[in-house]
Amino acid sequence: RTGSKMLQLRHAEALIALHDVARVVREWSGEVQGLSEPMRSVVVAEILALERAPPGKILLGQGADELFLGYAHYRRLDTAAADLRAAEDLTILRDREWPRVERMAMRLGRTVGAPYLDRDFDALLAQVPVDAHSPSGGPTKPLLREIARALGVPQTLVDRPKKALQYGSGVARLVRLVPRAPGGETRP
Repeated sequence: RTGSKMLQLRHAEALIALHDVARVVREWSGEVQGLSEPMRSVVVAEILALERAPPGKILLGQGADELFLGYAHYRRLDTAAADLRAAEDLTILRDREWPRVERMAMRLGRTVGAPYLDRDFDALLAQVPVDAHSPSGGPTKPLLREIARALGVPQTLVDRPKKALQYGSGVARLVRLVPRAPGGETRP
């Protein structure tokens, strides 16, 4: 709300309830079953977001954490190991996770895009030393924050802590409340 007001962008909200999450888990079982956390909650949150987004093309931020070393597991690694792990994570995203998002969007009659997955953008970013990406104890994605600052994003938004979709939306908490059968599948 605050960010969209500061950036003078339209803002829309959708309330998510346990029955919404249970419905998605049931109706989208082919995409959700067999996934462990946090991926299960990510997929449920993506579906709910795709269902509720305003008309038009939906731009998603997939790839930002991989390209700008935003995941917590990168912080436990030295720079070279973090760079290698990020490349592996990006391959998984491109080969498995993004095609799933495109499938889900197509099923819902939606069009999606992911600017961070653009190969030209990736090639340009590859020219920046990986040390510039490393949070080194500070906020996550420092290079992305610096780019936002240079583009005129207000400092309060640049400095704001970021939350993953499934946590910021509360979907992860609701997914844990959806009952499961003994074999792990969700009960209707």
